[in-house]
Amino acid sequence: MAPLPVRRFGRTDLGKTAPEATELDYWLHQLWHDEATTPPPSPLSKQDLRLLPEAAWMQNYTAIANMLQAGFPVDATTHDDLQPIDFAAFHDDEKLAEILFQYGATEEQFEAARAWLCAE
Repeated sequence: MAPLPVRRFGRTDLGKTAPEATELDYWLHQLWHDEATTPPPSPLSKQDLRLLPEAAWMQNYTAIANMLQAGFPVDATTHDDLQPIDFAAFHDDEKLAEILFQYGATEEQFEAARAWLCAE
């Protein structure tokens, strides 16, 4: 079986035999499926932290909860400064918003994002 490709942004398709994958890649990949059992093997970069808003865009509740429990900041941003709460508002996803509220996002941010998205 051929190894799965490594996506430097997202890391959702990381194969165990990917030669260019690092310990951090495997640690981040684990968060898409399971809680972290160890701290990250190296410091997380801004690019790594972008995985949280990516998971919010995909409405992956497991990954979002695991990343937040692992210490990702709830206000991590995409390359164009969108936060997970913005994606909760975009999807009108109150379940996602509730998860984010538990880690410091506010209802005011959620409502402001909704208003911004609905502005004409």
